[in-house]
Amino acid sequence: MVHKKLILGLIAFGCPLSPAAASNQLDGIGGPPPGAGQDSGWRLGVMTLASRSPFAGDGTYMRVLPALSYRSKHVFLEGLQAGYRLFPWEDASTRPRLTLDLIAALRLQPGAERKKASLDAGLRLSYRLKPASLSVTFRQDVSGVHGGEEVGVKLSKRFRTGDFTFIPALEAEWQSRALANHLWGTTASQHQSALEDGYGGALPVYKLDTSVLNYGASLLSIYQFDKRWSLTGLFKARYLDHSVMDNPGIVHRLDLKAGLGLSYRF
Repeated sequence: MVHKKLILGLIAFGCPLSPAAASNQLDGIGGPPPGAGQDSGWRLGVMTLASRSPFAGDGTYMRVLPALSYRSKHVFLEGLQAGYRLFPWEDASTRPRLTLDLIAALRLQPGAERKKASLDAGLRLSYRLKPASLSVTFRQDVSGVHGGEEVGVKLSKRFRTGDFTFIPALEAEWQSRALANHLWGTTASQHQSALEDGYGGALPVYKLDTSVLNYGASLLSIYQFDKRWSLTGLFKARYLDHSVMDNPGIVHRLDLKAGLGLSYRF
């Protein structure tokens, strides 16, 4: 029975989430690893991530990463993000409606050749009105890499049909000038690296001098084979601010990312 479901799941997720159909890691995508957040306990898996970089010369590239997650009443680990639930306010039915989380997250720069990581800390306030959820997140760089901040708003809704769960979401993210320049600017060292790879002329040195507001849409799809195995597909498109597009080294306004992963719950 599990093998039959595995074949159905691969057919359902393989086409729309293949590298040919869309294209960093989940910072960004901010999304959870395969199956994260569905049950308490540990999950371990692997995820293939594809991205069409907005930067000239990068094209589409892929990464295969281990996916580890953990969730308990107050503590959670989801990919590059960990947190502690400070206040779970509950309604009369004892289901949490308003929650406040303390979070820490690694942030990777977009682009195939831009690999500098920074560490963020912040807060996330979420309100859940079944089956929709609204969250506001504040993140501040605490590693001293760029010193920037980000405020994000995300609206999502969960749909279930049989063994499938679909979670579409809309979001907006304000990024301070320091963070925007770190993510979407081009340094002299990055320009030099591009020259060594043969496309430096398409990636000139550029510094953003303003904050930016990006918009995004995503779809998280989960296929549950049984109580332990699940297949997760993720697609996200980010629409970049016009100030980001002023960088002549950015050639695509849509930052596209996709992932396909398999996980096991212990």
